[in-house]
Amino acid sequence: MSMSENSRRAELSLSELKERLIEAEENLAAISSGKADAIVVQNESGLKVFTIQGAETAYRIMVENMNEGALTIDSTGVVLYTNDRFCTMIDWPCSYIAGKLFQDFICAECKDSFDLLLKKMLTGAKVHQDFKLSRRDGTSIFVYLSCAPLEISNRHDICIVVSDLTERMAARQKLIKLNNELEMKVADRTKELERQKKELERSREKLFTLTQSLEDQVYHRTVQVRDLAKALSLAEQKERQRLSDILHENLQQVLFSIKTRFDLLSNEFTDFPEEMKQDIEDLKMLIIKALDTSKMLAIEFNPPVLKNEGLDAALKWLAHHIESRYHLKVHVNITGEFRIIPNEERVLLVQFVRELLFNVVRHAKTGSASVSVKGSGTYIIITVEDRGVGFRVEEQKKWMNEKNKLGIFSIEERLRLLGGRLRIESSPGYGSKFTIYLPYEERNKQLGVT
Repeated sequence: MSMSENSRRAELSLSELKERLIEAEENLAAISSGKADAIVVQNESGLKVFTIQGAETAYRIMVENMNEGALTIDSTGVVLYTNDRFCTMIDWPCSYIAGKLFQDFICAECKDSFDLLLKKMLTGAKVHQDFKLSRRDGTSIFVYLSCAPLEISNRHDICIVVSDLTERMAARQKLIKLNNELEMKVADRTKELERQKKELERSREKLFTLTQSLEDQVYHRTVQVRDLAKALSLAEQKERQRLSDILHENLQQVLFSIKTRFDLLSNEFTDFPEEMKQDIEDLKMLIIKALDTSKMLAIEFNPPVLKNEGLDAALKWLAHHIESRYHLKVHVNITGEFRIIPNEERVLLVQFVRELLFNVVRHAKTGSASVSVKGSGTYIIITVEDRGVGFRVEEQKKWMNEKNKLGIFSIEERLRLLGGRLRIESSPGYGSKFTIYLPYEERNKQLGVT
């Protein structure tokens, strides 16, 4: 065969190969675009038709364009296929990745875990796990692998979907940072609260100490004020007694002597003019009136019953004295047995009741009143009541304050100094009721109320 014939045959073969290559590229393009529905392949047994279903084309397009990375590996880990998204994740082209072991793109600390994962997948198990992959620049990227076996033509391939966890890890790191900052703030706040708590406890202890000290001072000062009030009352009573003694021992004696001298003169000299006799009789009557007045003042200044009798006897005497002197009928009702009580207590109570009864005499315009006495677990209670004209309490108190007068409201002030109180109930046309409350619980033994 000549060289020219060989050259023509070589050109024909080359031309045929070019045509077949062009046809193959067109077929691949048709397959990639989804235009081809089937492929006809000639082999030793003849022509064989392979169909390409439309669903597979749609699936292939979806895989190529999805936001997750996708790849297929064989049973040893060799990458058979990868989409563009996975290539972007690790910054390697598809041509470089295909044919490489997937393990080559896994960080060293995660390779053992992937080998265990691969063994599980070859048994047919589906596995999901976080991994760290190596990028081209040496940095790492956190991903989430969803792996499932892929049985095709007796092959044990594995389909892997790779999700980029960069944003999630960044969010997680941010969350961890925020959590750490929050814990630090909570710790600082807790420390501050502990400090404030300790300061509050110290302040509370100081306040408690000051309160105790203040309470002690108030208690002692109250005791002093009460003792002073009692002392003043006793001083007043002693002054009354002194005045009573003066009236009884001096003035009454002088007046009695004058009366006696007038009587002697009247009997000795009988030839007085009638006009002078009348003047002498008038003087004698004035002397008798002065004697009666001095006796009455001496008794009111210092009632004899206060010296040796108890509270019940003193109040009954006071009721009799008021009735005989001022024609006010006083009913006395005492609940319980009152034995002898300390002189200062008895003097105060009798003095208060006397002032209230005098108030009835002067203002109530009534012929009767009542006094009741009873003991409770806390107070000794004395009530003075009448059915007279009554008055408006607040208006009367205001008027007396404006006029700088004390009256019955002075009893209220004195009782307050002694730890007691005075309750006043009254209204026009319905009489008045005055109730004295004097602390009793600490004086049970002294007051002797059963």
